[in-house]
Amino acid sequence: MTKRSYAKSDYGDLKSVGKVKDAHSLKGELYVIIFSKDTSWLDEVKEFALIKAEGEEPQYFEVDKLKKHRDGLIVKTPKITDRTQAESWKNALFLLPKNLFISDAGETIFLSEIQDFTVYDQGVLIGAIHAFSSNGAQDLLQIKSEEYGEVEIPFVADFILEISFENKKILMSLPEGL
Repeated sequence: MTKRSYAKSDYGDLKSVGKVKDAHSLKGELYVIIFSKDTSWLDEVKEFALIKAEGEEPQYFEVDKLKKHRDGLIVKTPKITDRTQAESWKNALFLLPKNLFISDAGETIFLSEIQDFTVYDQGVLIGAIHAFSSNGAQDLLQIKSEEYGEVEIPFVADFILEISFENKKILMSLPEGL
């Protein structure tokens, strides 16, 4: 299966969640691919930002229309009025406010909420989460470990004993040999 990797990105109060694949229609709509394929936050989005190149300041846009489409979204904003303008944003990063990615108690967490947490297996320190990836079947924690180097651990409920948000720790019970 193809493995996708989502590197940590820091844009202040914004989180990179996708990129503009192309223009969609003549009205200036953007076709945005979402990296994780998760759009559970869709109804909460009121604004977004785009960055054309690394190091640039984000440009902010108000949402006029937002709907699911294939592996992403169709986005319309009043600032982009025609296809030519929309095409100028091709390959731009699509960013959303980080506060959209904070779960409530009892809800499934967003992976970004456990970024930089330390992971323990049966009380033994493995290392800190620096990124996430997927093997198609499950999310993987990418961990930098002084003892093991860089390792990937499946982030599945059967292995998780406890997640402590206060202490930024995840206690796991991993199968022998993992």
